[in-house]
Amino acid sequence: MKINGTWRSNVPTECAFCRTPLCSSDEEFFERLNKKMAANDADAYHNLACKYLDGYMGLERDPEKAEKLYLKAASLGSYQAHCALGIMYFFGRGIAMNEKKAIHHFQIAAIGGDPQSRHNLGGLEFERGNITVAKRHWMISASVGFDEALKTIRMGYEDGWASKDEYAEALRACQKAMDEVTSEERTKAQKTGSSWNEDMSHMNNRPGPPRSMHHRKS
Repeated sequence: MKINGTWRSNVPTECAFCRTPLCSSDEEFFERLNKKMAANDADAYHNLACKYLDGYMGLERDPEKAEKLYLKAASLGSYQAHCALGIMYFFGRGIAMNEKKAIHHFQIAAIGGDPQSRHNLGGLEFERGNITVAKRHWMISASVGFDEALKTIRMGYEDGWASKDEYAEALRACQKAMDEVTSEERTKAQKTGSSWNEDMSHMNNRPGPPRSMHHRKS
């Protein structure tokens, strides 16, 4: 691929996972997306919702449209969409805040295996003083390789509300889950600029919900 007049052999020209050639323009991207949406592809609806939520790729920011697209993706089985809806409702990102709806979507996503939603539920329980329940959520999240949950439990060990054994158990489970990702998959992810936690929230400087869960509008 030629960039600024220079050929770059290390720039990916296809998806590292499915080997589909990457889109050469925004028009091609949306054309592909529309075809997938016509086939009721949940990921396609989720993808477009993300673009409307923040106004990417020339689209005007439209949180209400993003909400509808996320709901469609969720109805088609996207647990990522449930997580995104939970965050939208929790913070009131362009829509009315609704903690009940936020928790509902986090719970569906967590049951479906979404580690960020599980992590967020742990944060909410921690804020309520339900530390035992919060730790249970974080242990489950860490056991599928979500290292932000592991960091939270480590903070708990350092601050005295999680035991050494709990931290050790979380560490082993998280490492085991990450080791199950093959080296080939890691290499492919690196080539496309992906990372294990690319779309995950970062921790605040204290135990509890992810950083994004603290900056809620009052």
